[in-house]
Amino acid sequence: MRILAFLFGLLPFLLNAQTNVRLSNSEALSVLKGIGTAQYNTGTASSVDQSICDLEAAINADTLENYLFNLTSYHNRNTFSDTNGNNIGIGPARRWAMSKFKSFDPAGDRMVFSYLDFDVIGHACGDVSARNVLAIRPGIEGSEVVLIEAHLDSRCGTRCDPNCKANGADDNGSGSVLVLELARVLNQLESKQTLVFMLTVGEEQGLLGGRAFSDLCVDNDINIRAVFNNDIVGGVMCGETASPPTVCAAEGNVDSTRLRIFASPLGTLGNRNLARWVKLNYEEKLAGNVEVPMQIQIMNQEDRTGRGGDHIPFREDGFNAIRFTSAVEHGNGSGDNDPNYHDRQHSEDDVIGADTDNNGSIDSFYVDFNYLARNSAVNALSMIVAANAPKTPSFSVETSSGKPEIVVSEPSSGPYDFRLGVYTLGSTDTIYQFDKLYRFQGTNRFEVPGLENGKAYFVQLAQVSGSMTSVFSGGQLLIAASDTDPAVEDVLTETLNCQTLSNEEVENESGIQISPNPTSSQLNIRLTDVGEYEFWEVRLRDMKGSNVHISSFSGKSEVSLNLSLFARGTYLCQVIRAGKVVHNERIVKP
Repeated sequence: MRILAFLFGLLPFLLNAQTNVRLSNSEALSVLKGIGTAQYNTGTASSVDQSICDLEAAINADTLENYLFNLTSYHNRNTFSDTNGNNIGIGPARRWAMSKFKSFDPAGDRMVFSYLDFDVIGHACGDVSARNVLAIRPGIEGSEVVLIEAHLDSRCGTRCDPNCKANGADDNGSGSVLVLELARVLNQLESKQTLVFMLTVGEEQGLLGGRAFSDLCVDNDINIRAVFNNDIVGGVMCGETASPPTVCAAEGNVDSTRLRIFASPLGTLGNRNLARWVKLNYEEKLAGNVEVPMQIQIMNQEDRTGRGGDHIPFREDGFNAIRFTSAVEHGNGSGDNDPNYHDRQHSEDDVIGADTDNNGSIDSFYVDFNYLARNSAVNALSMIVAANAPKTPSFSVETSSGKPEIVVSEPSSGPYDFRLGVYTLGSTDTIYQFDKLYRFQGTNRFEVPGLENGKAYFVQLAQVSGSMTSVFSGGQLLIAASDTDPAVEDVLTETLNCQTLSNEEVENESGIQISPNPTSSQLNIRLTDVGEYEFWEVRLRDMKGSNVHISSFSGKSEVSLNLSLFARGTYLCQVIRAGKVVHNERIVKP
């Protein structure tokens, strides 16, 4: 009854149409369709694994904090708020977001920027011309799109209030700055498929911005490989209330090592398989290489009870789409409408933190930026692998031999390397992971192992190329007519060891000088051929492979690093240009 009441309450906000959906930059539509992508600076694809290993150092908690302080300074980001002013409202907020996107590509040769404009007519809050903010990193192949999104708009308890002080720090400033940070970190990397970084509006009034872009993709035959929606991903503290299935033992409890993924269990389970794939990749490639591993928890529903997010329109249009959300929430969203509501979500109290000692600066943070950075790394890993992995294979299940066999129809030629996920229909454990995971190489036809006569199963398939596992296919149902032989399980076979990669050999470019060495205070790095807008980085690593410092520069030919705070020892100094390590040199700090 509670869900029905929510849906009927939302109905007046959904009885509207997004019309006249169009991209402000016509070039963006071509790129989304895979046309003309070769003209963009592609960087390098020489070390996808190295890029994954660098994520924890590349994603910066202080940068996320800086973004969020800027974003919340506009005070109200309601979709129906001011669009023309400079200081308050959704208009200046989205212009600021676009300016940040553009600052990550000062030469303008790696990304395409566009607004997605659409008109909302007949909405209970009124009529409005709305716009999402997009940054697009064209892929080399560009036949498919990997989308990360978050809603930029905010609200108080009253859905249509354009004037309340809705800072929306966690809902959803946290997701918005995560998308910005990933655009900064990932735009220099070459990827096979196109990356789209999108900030939507109108989420709080009925998922308007997500629906507009999904409709655009359907209408223009744009192929989306995966959608990663981030909504409320920075808070770690339980509120007095929370939307189920959030579980809090007590108000004020903290959970900073768990991240929830909501995925629809409907249909052929393509969305659920995408969630399992994210969890599998994290456990194989990142969990063992980070200081604070995260627990990925897959939830048994598409969103919190009575709530929704911008991944839903994509799922409704047939795309695989999931939602990332913090382990706990501070409120159930009833906000200022409820006089007994004291939590921050959907209220004027959804701010970054509090100044408890009245000294003029925040000392108690409600958004945990280290937690947000860890969640950013999970998303970045998922985007890197999704954009560089092979295409999800098509297959059928045949029983002509008397036992179920997988027959792969794509690819049509070898080499063949597949991972087969199997789970028992009705098993509660398989919400979170496959019952069994197997590996088959050298053939595109193989028997499904480990089945018991009379039991029903779902099977799903992924293709492997190098160390990249494709997104798993939607499940196909089979009922075992007999037992099948067991097989060795495939358990974390694509594990990544970043310590090994840290000692990789690099053929050093000429014209790069690092001095003095050894040095106890200042290290000078000089490049003799830096262009006016060229972006390059310096990375310092300890000899265990951990990043201890990373700096980015644009147009400078000579920089200095202060090593006075570094411990004694030997470090690896790397220079990165166009996403490629072009200089490796061991330096000594006595």
